[in-house]
Amino acid sequence: MGKALRSEHTYPPDFNLHSFVEAENRHLALCVWEAPSEAALQEALDRIFGHAAVNEVFPAALRVMGGRGVEGYVPGWRARV
Repeated sequence: MGKALRSEHTYPPDFNLHSFVEAENRHLALCVWEAPSEAALQEALDRIFGHAAVNEVFPAALRVMGGRGVEGYVPGWRARV
């Protein structure tokens, strides 16, 4: 998956990959995306990376990133309660 992500890709303008963490065995990775919806992200990931990975999308309540509150990381984001 890391190799697939390091390749050049064009993402839709309202999709942002904020973080990519790959397991040492390189069989699993966790990505933090900002996207319009779960369904839109699932479709985009399957279209772009479906040949290289099985993607499982789930909503997350991002509260802290990089040691800062979410508002300090990405202006406009609102932490879900």
